[in-house]
Amino acid sequence: MPKVSIDNPENITQLHITRNGGPKIKGTMELTKFTNLTDFRVIDHHISGLDMDMSNKQYKKFRADRNRITGSLPEITGQLSMLAFNVPFNLFTGDAPEPPATSNFKYYDVSDNNFTNPSAPDFSSSPQMRGIYLHNSNFTGTCPNVDSNIYLEDFQLDRNSFTGTMPSITNNTALKWFDTASNNLTGEIVSTSTNVNMLEMWCNSNNLTGSIPDLANNTSLQTFSCFSNNLTGWAGTTFPASLRKLVANHNDFSSAVVEDILAALVAAGANGGFVNVAGNGGMTANALAHKDTLTGDARGNWTVIYN
Repeated sequence: MPKVSIDNPENITQLHITRNGGPKIKGTMELTKFTNLTDFRVIDHHISGLDMDMSNKQYKKFRADRNRITGSLPEITGQLSMLAFNVPFNLFTGDAPEPPATSNFKYYDVSDNNFTNPSAPDFSSSPQMRGIYLHNSNFTGTCPNVDSNIYLEDFQLDRNSFTGTMPSITNNTALKWFDTASNNLTGEIVSTSTNVNMLEMWCNSNNLTGSIPDLANNTSLQTFSCFSNNLTGWAGTTFPASLRKLVANHNDFSSAVVEDILAALVAAGANGGFVNVAGNGGMTANALAHKDTLTGDARGNWTVIYN
């Protein structure tokens, strides 16, 4: 593509380079002369280099989703006007930057990168966070603490190498989406009793032990996935009627626990859904009867995967 220049770049405050078909922009973008730029977005192109110097400007939004940008990410702690920092699906290495210590900051997305010093950032000084996206970026160590982020709605930590226990979400009463799948987490599944707005929770493919927590308070919950762990029990007595997907295969549940889970799904009265309890204890006669109830036309044709 031909080189593009912009007259009077110092007067530009917003620069959006999105794509609706057509060729993708390649090469390096220089932003040094855009001294008053506050809103930058280059999305779904083939940019390989980007001038990341933020020392002479204050961004409100910075987005560089789905490019091929290499190198290190800039320091953003001084970006006190910033609302969102989104750079997913690139080739960034080095550290994940610490978020700005300001109540303005709400969205942090550094997912799908190749960080080489991948400690989780500290979000305690950004109390208004709504979305934290760290998935698939080589993170190690313990999960970030989000106790002070009481407005958090979306918390994605999946497909990394986090160790230790799952992060507490007791204070995160606004949380809707929570994903810690495919890490190296141990201990028990955290309580969700205060997360009444939860829609989806994924904690599968770890080394978790103990029981599925009581989900009775999660009256909006649609998906709960805990497959491929070492779980042995279920701490609840009922499931919310909102539940449409329960994926609990390949744990260490006994036949009695499998029977109780299927009985509770029947009692919940949800009209249609999916449950997988394969790779656990065998199906008792009562469990098979519950399976037949769930898969009958009157129940909305649930799909039940079992041994």
